[in-house]
Amino acid sequence: MSLDQTLPRKLVLVADDDTTVRKTAMAYISKFYDNVEFIEARHGEDAIDRINETIKSGQSIDIALCDFQMPYKNGIEVLAHLREYSPKTYRLMMSAKDKKTISAAAPNFSDVVQELMQKPVSPDAYERIIGRALRKD
Repeated sequence: MSLDQTLPRKLVLVADDDTTVRKTAMAYISKFYDNVEFIEARHGEDAIDRINETIKSGQSIDIALCDFQMPYKNGIEVLAHLREYSPKTYRLMMSAKDKKTISAAAPNFSDVVQELMQKPVSPDAYERIIGRALRKD
């Protein structure tokens, strides 16, 4: 089942050092929403580079879905950068760790992350959470 196809094209950043997780996330999001374009990032620095390139090109990222633990820069650092340079982007974090554990390691968690998706992320969670994020303005 796809979401409302009258929604405008959305640009989604998917950042995770695990290729399978990235591909799975993009497959599920595509399953529930047809009019989406992805920016893929393999690690934290790659994500920040892609964010900067996207902003420089005049585009805006609608949703960012980042893993917490990635090489070079973690998901908190990536989402903090995004919050500063693209404050309208809906910022999601994926992690096998719970919110309490992440918050202890990253005191700015609540300021940076709008929603946490617990790994392994279920298809229902992708549909529900991404669907909600896609509809935000």
